[in-house]
Amino acid sequence: MFLGIWKYVKKEWRLNMIVLLIDVVGATCTTLFGLGAANILTAVVKRQLSIVLIWFAILAATSLVWAVQIVLHERMLTSAIQKMDADIRDNMTERLIAAGYAGFHQHNPSVYISWMTNDIGTINDYGFFCLEMAALQAITIAMSIATIVHFHYSMIATIVVLLVIMYFVPKAFTKKMNQAALSATKTAETATKIISDFLSGFDDLLMLNLQKQITTAVNHASTTLREARVKQATANGTMMGASNLSSLLSQTVVRAQAVLLYLWKLAPIGGISAASYFSATIFSSTTGMLANLMEVKTTKPVFEKYMALIPEATIAPQDQIDITDQPAAIKFEHVDFRYESSLILDDCSFELPAGRKLILVGDSGTGKTTVLDLIAKKIRPTQGTLRYGSVAYNHIVATQLRDQLIYINQKPHLFNDTLRFNITLGSAIPDEDLLAAIEVSGLAPLIDNLSAGLETVISENGSDLSGGQVQRVALARGLAQKKHVWLIDEATSSLDPESTRDIEDRLMALDKVTMLVVSHHASERLRQQADQVVELVDGKVQSV
Repeated sequence: MFLGIWKYVKKEWRLNMIVLLIDVVGATCTTLFGLGAANILTAVVKRQLSIVLIWFAILAATSLVWAVQIVLHERMLTSAIQKMDADIRDNMTERLIAAGYAGFHQHNPSVYISWMTNDIGTINDYGFFCLEMAALQAITIAMSIATIVHFHYSMIATIVVLLVIMYFVPKAFTKKMNQAALSATKTAETATKIISDFLSGFDDLLMLNLQKQITTAVNHASTTLREARVKQATANGTMMGASNLSSLLSQTVVRAQAVLLYLWKLAPIGGISAASYFSATIFSSTTGMLANLMEVKTTKPVFEKYMALIPEATIAPQDQIDITDQPAAIKFEHVDFRYESSLILDDCSFELPAGRKLILVGDSGTGKTTVLDLIAKKIRPTQGTLRYGSVAYNHIVATQLRDQLIYINQKPHLFNDTLRFNITLGSAIPDEDLLAAIEVSGLAPLIDNLSAGLETVISENGSDLSGGQVQRVALARGLAQKKHVWLIDEATSSLDPESTRDIEDRLMALDKVTMLVVSHHASERLRQQADQVVELVDGKVQSV
């Protein structure tokens, strides 16, 4: 029933067992207070002062234990939930990585951010907190039933019948609650995406004096999200209202039975107090427990969302061929690529020999980037064969192929981390290789002018660096990793002429690498430095 959430509860079973033991202490304190009040009333009527004093002492000690229990409960519950949240994020990340390029790009990154923030908040509120509360309520119910039966055995039959009735009340609301929960999480995704989209366009809107569009978009997203949350709260509230009604009626029945038992001299007067206290505890806890369990079930669609990510197709071990010793040559053999109804590449055949530098030109939209994406195995051809050396791509594991190549586009991503990390990306690069990469890429002057050198923290996406400096960092990445195949996609198209010449000269000067440069307007200088210039026309590569 709670497969998604139960996986993480079991994984962190040690922390959750501690929380459960603390819950047992809390339920015991609740029970002792009710039992103490009933026994004190009976002892007062019988004028048994010593028993009254003993029970007051017990209640005082229970109060102290209860106070400590509350502190420990909050600390350990938060610790357990935060650990399970981290486990969920780890699993989400693993599935995103396993989905590969095409799987990852089924959604905007803002959707995944929503999964890891909004959805985990939903899982906490309606999943972990509700499940823990249901466990506490179940323990309290069991202790309360055992105590109330102590006053007269006949109460057990009444309580069981009423509990069965109460069990079926929330069932009528399950479907509507699930629909409302799923709608709320999807609306949260959309709201996050809209807000992220308009905030990303701040500069463009500012220059057109249309900043009000951001306010309009945020207000619209907030309104839509509010409506979805209200619908979810209404569905939950309706179920809670019906459950509370059945709880209050059940408490009244048990209290009436206790009064009759006392009038018939079958139970002490304390039984009336016990019936009032424990019936309220039993039925209100049952109401809460059933409601909480129903709310836990509403998290199922949330888990199903990210479990629906399909891992990238893998190659059977017996079909894999190692390309480590293969020459870094790329070959297209009668390759077609179709996107929806459009044929982008049509019987495309060409060869990029190892150690050669080839420039691919062509009009916008002709499929130049598609060629690079096919080489990088981001996408797969509709028909035909690609080869690395002599090995067909359908025998090459994507991770091994990526070990051989680097893909530099117009806007390489820089992380909000040190310059060293942005070059090495966390890989263990020997200092001599790192320094060589810095020198060849032309980053040395920049690093010399930074007070912290390589340990300087770069702003998110390199906003504190020029376009040329960002491209030099990307160039240094490939050099430090000693990549054999370089795929360059319009890397200098947005740079000033001086930076463009410098970056292109450094790329063309690289030795013993295979390079394919995609350029919409390749300069004559760049063309002369390349080994070959080809053009993509009507889905085919042609010599220029």
